[in-house]
Amino acid sequence: MTLHPLVGFGAQFNTNLFTTAGEPRPLTAQQLADLEAAIDNLQPGFSRVLVRRGLRADTAAGRRAPEFVALLKTIELAQHAGAELNLTYWGQGPYADERRLRALRWPNRSFRDWPDPNRRKWPPELTDPRGITQPSVLMERFAGVLQEIRRRGFDRVTSVTIQNEVNGAGVDIAKQRDQYLSMRFYELLYRFLDTALRELDDPLVPGQTMRDALRFVAGDLVERGNSTQDVWLRYLHRNMEVARPQFPSVLDGYSIHVYWEPTGGAQGFPAKPERRLANLERTARSLGLAAPIYVAEYGVRQVRARIKPGRIGGIRIDESPLAAFQHGWFNAIAAQRGCIGFSKWVLYRTDGAAGFGEWGMIGPPAGGFARFPAYRVTRLFSHFVPRGWLANGLSRISTAVIASRFAAADGSDQSVIVLNNATPGRRLKVQGLRENQDYFVVAWNRDGHGSLASLPLLQSDATGAATVQLPAHGIVALSTRNPGI
Repeated sequence: MTLHPLVGFGAQFNTNLFTTAGEPRPLTAQQLADLEAAIDNLQPGFSRVLVRRGLRADTAAGRRAPEFVALLKTIELAQHAGAELNLTYWGQGPYADERRLRALRWPNRSFRDWPDPNRRKWPPELTDPRGITQPSVLMERFAGVLQEIRRRGFDRVTSVTIQNEVNGAGVDIAKQRDQYLSMRFYELLYRFLDTALRELDDPLVPGQTMRDALRFVAGDLVERGNSTQDVWLRYLHRNMEVARPQFPSVLDGYSIHVYWEPTGGAQGFPAKPERRLANLERTARSLGLAAPIYVAEYGVRQVRARIKPGRIGGIRIDESPLAAFQHGWFNAIAAQRGCIGFSKWVLYRTDGAAGFGEWGMIGPPAGGFARFPAYRVTRLFSHFVPRGWLANGLSRISTAVIASRFAAADGSDQSVIVLNNATPGRRLKVQGLRENQDYFVVAWNRDGHGSLASLPLLQSDATGAATVQLPAHGIVALSTRNPGI
């Protein structure tokens, strides 16, 4: 695996904040300023916005449409905070008339070992200008939306993805009940978008095309839905990342989604996230993936909860210090397993659920945008691990204590984040620090309520060690660089 610089810890920005489904009344100027301050204070890194089907930028009516306006306002929030933003074309239905897609006769239907230059991959109806043109038209419209966003001066949109959870249960984008055909269809969508973007000038950089301005991140894969993550990664790598004659690379990164139950067991914490990340690292090595991996969604949730993500002891999961700690544990390990960007689901809650339940590490407008423990954990990571830094090793001190290490690309600074997944607090001698060096120190959850506390400077000894007091289910972060908390 190639070691890539980290692009940071962020979250999902939802457009429903600017629609009547999410908020019955528009935000006041003061509310918007308060939310901007909360998001700016987070310093979000890799973050994400879903782009709904049907948006168009090629007509005045399309640009005035409420959903389009909501998208631009949402991007403006991320732009203001300096986030590294991914736009995901959500999907939300078939890419062409479903009857026609079902009736297609796919060539080499049972062949699996793509690519093969001697075999036809797609039905001619999908590639012929006189055939089924809706998939290419949808990608052309998406390209137009992306260009309009750049025309508005929003340069923080740096990557795009097509289709949320393409291997999710019940998803069948080719409408053939065969996920190997859906993989081929998925590739074709990216090639349509690639062509469309190459034909558009970048409004912000003269002489550059829109494709030059954007990275293609593919997947948004669940571990096991209609098919497994690993089967999809193999296809994406061989057919979309690796360039070959007449087929340039159309993949600059991979993305996955990771959720787990707040309790123990195979589907709970810490077993599921740790197993998922270990398997991902193993698969990436065996396939030889060169492009970086992003976690485009992650979080703690109860599958059987009527309103997601559920509650722990009567407390909404995203307001629970216990769940917040689990997010931190995931961040600490995922960054050391080859992932470079982390978008928590979701950033803020709205007064109207609008299909997003009670998710949100920032509360709704009616509550004054309260900042919950998961927000503070994310803030800790984003301040102690700036974008461009490198993951520098994971130490497992015991079954309940880990230390995740990070370093500036030039080696000038380092951070160590130590997590204690146990009820009693404990003193720990942190080793592997620089000798006789002053470290900035911030603790999370000393009060048991998920708050951050800046502590006095701590000097390591001549052996590069220093002793810290770890809170129960808490975190202590050390850095040679002032984190600004």
